[in-house]
Amino acid sequence: MSKYVDGVVPMAYSGNYQKKDAWIKDTASYFKSEAMWSKVSMGIRNHASDDNETFLSADQIKNASKAVLDGGADGVILFNWELMKNGFNLKELK
Repeated sequence: MSKYVDGVVPMAYSGNYQKKDAWIKDTASYFKSEAMWSKVSMGIRNHASDDNETFLSADQIKNASKAVLDGGADGVILFNWELMKNGFNLKELK
């Protein structure tokens, strides 16, 4: 699909699968290598999982965002922005 779209947004909702930041990084790396003709921005959650809407700390969100960028993705998309309680500047991560 990357030949036909400007961007791809895979969702790396690690809490649903009990995965750590290394999984997010690996997932970002995989999609970036497969979608070579378009930008890749990974979607991550700011809460624990579908079954647990406890907000993640700013450090947890920063670490997940850093994993996305370390995996080679072009950007990070936070879900759900309305629920964002612990804001920070993503540009700090580069």
